[in-house]
Amino acid sequence: MENFLNKLKETSTKEELIDFCRKSVLHGTPNIFKDREDEYYEFRKKIAKKFDISFHEIYITGSAKLGFSPYKKTEFSYESDIDVAIVSLDLFDKIMERKKGPGLI
Repeated sequence: MENFLNKLKETSTKEELIDFCRKSVLHGTPNIFKDREDEYYEFRKKIAKKFDISFHEIYITGSAKLGFSPYKKTEFSYESDIDVAIVSLDLFDKIMERKKGPGLI
């Protein structure tokens, strides 16, 4: 956690901050699935199937990803929740179409 916070403090440009966030928050196997990449794949696949999207559009964030909460400054525990982010233009469009409903703009 200390290493993460120090690296975050060292970012001085917008590009460095974006790279740091991509590497730390989006890229790689989440801590909760460390050394269990097949289970991570199956977890994402199950969510992707449920929402009919690509598993590449599903991310685990927060303490389950990092292994700690930089906000609360606590380690991840199996009593913690798992934050899942879905970033899908297709799913967004489907949801917005349903909200419009028949006869609505």
